[in-house]
Formats: sequence, structure tokens, C-alpha cells
Amino acid sequence: MFLGCKIEDLEYIKEVLQPLFYQETKCYNNKKLGTNQIIDIVIPIPIKNGIYDTGKQSEIAEKYRKLETIKNDLIIRLNELTSLEITLD
Repeated sequence: MFLGCKIEDLEYIKEVLQPLFYQETKCYNNKKLGTNQIIDIVIPIPIKNGIYDTGKQSEIAEKYRKLETIKNDLIIRLNELTSLEITLD
């Protein structure tokens, strides 16, 4: 368990932590975070009735997965468009 979360909830943690880590490295203008910087990061975890809301976490993680899929599809389409050669007669 990680902070009281079950293994299936780690997808949510990963998706939330990545931008937080990126933001922290940007603030300190380096690519590595020290232990003190990591300790200071606050992870927003949905809570319902005093317990971790795993349903909400799964829902949010799924939205992140969908966005990632859309982003990857757009990158593929952009690459296809930029590789097109148009000839005018």
C-alpha cells in the first residue's frame, strides 16, 4: 500500500505526480528532485466520507488515459500531415 491506497489506485498517483514533479523541477531549474523537494509535494487525493475515494481516483486516472490516447493520435496525425507533399500543376 502507498499512503493507504491500493495497488489499482497507483495509476491515479502516477498521473497526478508527474505534472507535480515536472512543476517542481521547473521551479528549481534542474532535472532532478532532492528528497526535501519530494517531501514537500502535496498530492491531492479524493476523499469521500473520511476514506480514500478509489472510485473517483479510477475515474480521474481513466480521463488521463483518454487524454494521453488523444494526444498520441494527434501527434500521429500531425506527423502524417507534415509529411505530405503537395504539388500544384
